Amino acid sequence: MAPSARPSPSAWSLLDAGEEIDYKAVSGVEAFNDANDPSAAYVGVYKYDASNVPVWQSEVFGEVPAS
Repeated sequence: MAPSARPSPSAWSLLDAGEEIDYKAVSGVEAFNDANDPSAAYVGVYKYDASNVPVWQSEVFGEVPAS
């Protein structure tokens, strides 16, 4: 693990004590499943204009079905 990606010493203490840590990304709280894979996300929908420039249209929310 890169030094910048390592949990802080206090995070290590929590992990050693069996506590769960909820990761909060710069973009906000993300949903993860039990395998720590993303389980839900918003996707931006864009349409290209006549000059081939992407123009935002909407966002769509989706969830990965539980297996």
